[in-house]
Amino acid sequence: MSVSTSSVRVALRVRPLTPGENQQQAKDIIKYIPDQPQILVDTDRSFTFDYIYPPDTCQSIVFDSAVQPLVTKFLEGYNATILAYGQTGSGKTYTMGTAVASDSLALDQQNGIVPRFIRSLFRQLETKYAASADYQVAASFLELYNEDLVDLLASSKKEISIREDADGQIIWNGVCECPVDHPQQLFDYLQQGSVARTTASTDMNHSSSRSHAIFSVILKQTLSTSPLDSAHPKPSTIISKFHFVDLAGSERLKRTNAVGERAKEGISINAGLLALGNVISALGDENKRRTMHVPYRDSKLTRLLQDSLGGNSQTLMVACASPADLNLAETLSTLNYANRARNIRNRVMINHDLDETDRLKWTISKLKEEQRTNDQYARALNDEMDALKRTVQQLQRSNAQLSRALAKRQQQTTTSNSTSTVSSPDDIHPPPLPWTPLAWKTTPCLLLLPPSWKAGKRNAPVDLAACASPGRAGSDPAPASGRSMASRRLLP
Repeated sequence: MSVSTSSVRVALRVRPLTPGENQQQAKDIIKYIPDQPQILVDTDRSFTFDYIYPPDTCQSIVFDSAVQPLVTKFLEGYNATILAYGQTGSGKTYTMGTAVASDSLALDQQNGIVPRFIRSLFRQLETKYAASADYQVAASFLELYNEDLVDLLASSKKEISIREDADGQIIWNGVCECPVDHPQQLFDYLQQGSVARTTASTDMNHSSSRSHAIFSVILKQTLSTSPLDSAHPKPSTIISKFHFVDLAGSERLKRTNAVGERAKEGISINAGLLALGNVISALGDENKRRTMHVPYRDSKLTRLLQDSLGGNSQTLMVACASPADLNLAETLSTLNYANRARNIRNRVMINHDLDETDRLKWTISKLKEEQRTNDQYARALNDEMDALKRTVQQLQRSNAQLSRALAKRQQQTTTSNSTSTVSSPDDIHPPPLPWTPLAWKTTPCLLLLPPSWKAGKRNAPVDLAACASPGRAGSDPAPASGRSMASRRLLP
């Protein structure tokens, strides 16, 4: 069983302006690029998706272009999921066709995705198994209301749990899977669950869905050849599931004016959508996907959709939006939500129900593939570690060279300083000055003036150096006899 990757595809469905929006003179803020799956919102924000459906697009075009390829994959044995997301009153239930208005499956231009899928599925099954009836179809209808799982097709209330099997597949325990023999019977189950689903009126939507709903179709096909050993034909069963998820619309309490039980429902709806947004953000960012834990267990909604987002499923998200400028914030939130979902990549494979021998063979091949992947990862990790070791060695060599250069420089600086500061004893004890002015001399002394000054040349400049006694340069002159040692006056 080969495993391949498949990106989540996103289709944008824009509804027309409602009569209430026309009365408020709302403006259409979405512009469409001709022949391109691209739109402009408010003239400055651009978004690109896999499919773009303007308000005048009929239901048949939506189904033929976006849903029919998933039906083909579903018949081949792949799981498939369609998610309808958008603000309250944006046309999700109308697009999905889960709120059927008639009791007949007759062709109607207003029929949504699910009624058209029922007709297409049985038509292709009858063509594929014209000579035999080697297939079985079953249906289930779940509702997630205030974080409680409700089986809409069960005759009595049962406890429903979600668990993961040994192969990593999500299993819903306690869900009633009703067998289906013909298309009208499957349509009746759809209508039965739609009638039992919780709805209520708010200021933004007169028939607002107050819960998340998942309508599932299970197909079992019996093949005559084992998928792992075509040389020895033996029966093999393929089991595939198609989930139609009609998410309750995100809403702001200040706009819906919901109170009491309606307010509690709105808070629960927004909490589930927030958890779903966190999962999409974690899966949509490749860097986060490798390092960050994907919070599937934060909500029952994300746990139910674990296979559909990042698991084994071909997934299409139908983002429903309003073109009115009154809903600009909600529309941008929906578009950003859907844009992140485009980056999610699922690992898809055909779901074979194998016997013990084939299961062991498949397990061995899966382990060998994982071993090859691990070996490649180990080699890449070793190469990266070797490169880091070489870088560390280069840094260590550079550090050693810089350390030696710094030590040599410090030694040269120390030697130079010692040579300049301790060159002679006089540098440590400098000699006394040849003469100290009397103004700051603390020892009493006499100043001996030259004879020329006594001879009447009182105005001539005095050579102070010549006033010192011979042989006593730099010392204080001796005091004259008969003079007071405390005298500081000059002799006449």
